Amino acid sequence: MTIEYKTYQKMIMKRAWIWHHKMPWMELDDLIAEGNLCFCKSLETFDPDLSQFGTYLYNSLQMHFGNLRNIAMTQKAEKPATGDLSFCLAPGADPEQVTIFRQLVDQLTDDAKEICRTVFETPVDMLEMLREMQSVKVSQNGLQKYFVKKKGWRQGRIWEAFKEIQQALLV
Repeated sequence: MTIEYKTYQKMIMKRAWIWHHKMPWMELDDLIAEGNLCFCKSLETFDPDLSQFGTYLYNSLQMHFGNLRNIAMTQKAEKPATGDLSFCLAPGADPEQVTIFRQLVDQLTDDAKEICRTVFETPVDMLEMLREMQSVKVSQNGLQKYFVKKKGWRQGRIWEAFKEIQQALLV
């Protein structure tokens, strides 16, 4: 039995596209390349007595992309503890202003610090990309949606933290 790449190319691209939406931090081209590697590995390990190749490849792609996401999520979870204020360091910032800012942030609750950390650790190029796409607003409302969906926070908890940050920074 001959297995041709062209027959399964569309499946690989579709799976990569679907997983790209679950892992927007990965480039679509990188996911397609990972899918192609998975195709090559599947050719080596496929047993025609157990299933059809399309089914085997589909399940292999799902497992491979799922493992990639789990590895990325584990690495995100290994970030410094909430008490660490290293995210306050801004390259080229006035040391006196950085010290004052650190003291203000240090007085915040852990919830408020986590919101600050999320804002300050978001890369500038990602914020610009989000603004260009206009699919996600980089605003208090956008942050609120993030903490409800990704962190499972209650609305009241989020608003308390926002108010605390506003009061501390006199915004």
